[in-house]
Amino acid sequence: MSKQKQLLLGFFIILFCACEDDKSSDEILPEYGIISGEINFTGTWPDSGDVLLALNTQYPPTGPPADYMYIMSDSLSNDIYEYNFSDLTFRVYEAITVTYWPAGYGVGGSGSYQSIGIHNDSINVTQENHSHVINIDAVFD
Repeated sequence: MSKQKQLLLGFFIILFCACEDDKSSDEILPEYGIISGEINFTGTWPDSGDVLLALNTQYPPTGPPADYMYIMSDSLSNDIYEYNFSDLTFRVYEAITVTYWPAGYGVGGSGSYQSIGIHNDSINVTQENHSHVINIDAVFD
């Protein structure tokens, strides 16, 4: 093999080795976000009706929530409910609301729901800041 070919082969070997990816330093970015936390309930839990936890993209809400869940009194531990909204798209969420809906709400236009807890500071869920913990106080009057 000629000296030129040896130098050219050596150059290519060095080039390929220098361009190799270092897989150990790659960071795996999350595909979804998470908002979780605790709701501390005070006051007397009603005998009937529903308690709804909603994650809203607008505040005040003008459409359906991004996610929601019903809270049952038997799912509390020491008056605390642990919640978790997962698989969230990256965006800004404007509020987390806790509302009480009395039995018969909306039947014949009677009754009204009651806001018992709220976090209405914007929550910016991004790949770089994908996990948020937000605790809320909810008070039954």
